[in-house]
Amino acid sequence: MAKILMTGGTGFVGGAIGRQLTAAGHSVVVVTRNRSRTLGRLSFPCELVEWQAGQRFRLPPEAFQDIDTIIHLAGEPVADKMWTAAQKQRIYDSRIDSTKGLIASIKASGHQPKAFIQASAVGFYGNGGDQILGEDRPPRDDFLGKTCADWEQVGRESETLGMRHVAIRVGLVLGHEGGALPQLVSVYAMGLGANLAGGQHYVPWIHLEDVAGLFVTAALDESWSGIYNGTAPSPVRFWEFHNALGEHLKVPHFLGAPGFALRLLLGGRAAIVLNSQRTSAEKVLKTGFTFRYGTLNSAMEVLFGSRQLPGVRYTKLQQWLPQSRAEVWPFFCDAMNLERLTPPYLNFKVLGKSTDDIRKGTLIDYRLSLHGIPLKWRTEIVDWQEQVRFVDKQIKGPYALWHHTHTFEDLAGGTLMTDVVQYKLPMGLLGSVAGGKYVEWDVGRIFRYRLDQGAAIFAGA
Repeated sequence: MAKILMTGGTGFVGGAIGRQLTAAGHSVVVVTRNRSRTLGRLSFPCELVEWQAGQRFRLPPEAFQDIDTIIHLAGEPVADKMWTAAQKQRIYDSRIDSTKGLIASIKASGHQPKAFIQASAVGFYGNGGDQILGEDRPPRDDFLGKTCADWEQVGRESETLGMRHVAIRVGLVLGHEGGALPQLVSVYAMGLGANLAGGQHYVPWIHLEDVAGLFVTAALDESWSGIYNGTAPSPVRFWEFHNALGEHLKVPHFLGAPGFALRLLLGGRAAIVLNSQRTSAEKVLKTGFTFRYGTLNSAMEVLFGSRQLPGVRYTKLQQWLPQSRAEVWPFFCDAMNLERLTPPYLNFKVLGKSTDDIRKGTLIDYRLSLHGIPLKWRTEIVDWQEQVRFVDKQIKGPYALWHHTHTFEDLAGGTLMTDVVQYKLPMGLLGSVAGGKYVEWDVGRIFRYRLDQGAAIFAGA
């Protein structure tokens, strides 16, 4: 079994890679800036190593002990902030400097991993129109093209140390845990999803599990070398993507937005959503790699399913605990323990339940204070599968809809817990527009507290 050191392991794609690696029996070392903040917020078991204090992007020599492969994902998010000159420099430097620092650290360590697998992005190609974009295309002479080209070039320096080098140019990754999809779902849930700039440009999408599978395969299969497009084999035009998302969310999606308006609103970042990138997956397919979700419809079906509730927002969080399901289950399905897992400022109190033992049909009553407003909340357990999953649905409370699924799975000798919340705000469109972003932040903060508390409780179990 392999031992992999990964940067960016606390992120959206990194989490999926870590889960796939550890499920297959491999061990992972995650690089982090802050060990204490990372503990409890990972969805797979791993060792943690910190960047060396006072040395930008350098690791101690012992970090590479027995490491077979490096997976390098770290980099400043591209789409989160306006592209000021300073922000563009941060985006560029975070990729170039971290890659240089890793390679310098490997060289100084005296330990030589076999492979260096790095992320890149389809931004390399710029706006390709209707042209099919294979890996041999030159980079676009713009900010993203230069950033990706230089990033890959620095990564190739790993070959001078005798390491196998792979760069995966990642497209639009679809998953509820992060990336662009949660933001799109929020916009579409309000009925404000729009067909952008006529919708003729191509979207180079890929499902989260498939992009993770590409990195895992590249790390373990010695025949992989060079550049690969990390996109599904069926890129679609934006109007197709727009219609599919609207239909699966069961919301109106008749609006349109001109390209010039997006450029005025987003500045240079508009290129991320307006560039047409008809990327080819032919090179990946020739390796024998099989996409689990090769069509957009198959990806949307697994993301939203046939039971999708209309116009909802999503929050999805995952956490790995070292205890078995038999040990974890009794704690998390005990309503009284919710008080320990809820932030104190909510003044949360369980008032009672309709049955002594929780099961399907049990009603649970709570009291809480939301931003100083006292509220009562009643939920019903609408699904109950012992040590597998349970679902609670709001019967009375502050939301127009609240549907919370708790899932428990075996992973690497412990338990992977997944929380998926689907919710709608009251007062329809007005409520969503007025309070949507704030509530998203609030729900996220509550569930992050839940992760930290759960980790602390089970660390001492």
